[in-house]
Amino acid sequence: MGAQEVHAGGEVAFYSPLYPDQLHPDPSSAVNFVRFCFLDPRAREFYPDWDLMADGAVDLLRTDAGRDP
Repeated sequence: MGAQEVHAGGEVAFYSPLYPDQLHPDPSSAVNFVRFCFLDPRAREFYPDWDLMADGAVDLLRTDAGRDP
């Protein structure tokens, strides 16, 4: 599991918008919150402070890229 992935576990209802089929989320599969943040139009409604989330996501991607340039 990468640093950008989330396994919802018991919090499926909260994370359901991150799943491709939010009416039938599959908690056994990981979702990539960075991909959701930038590619899904629902992300701006899901994250109360989208700008902060986007900044954190970019920081995380840069950190991961720096580990194995």
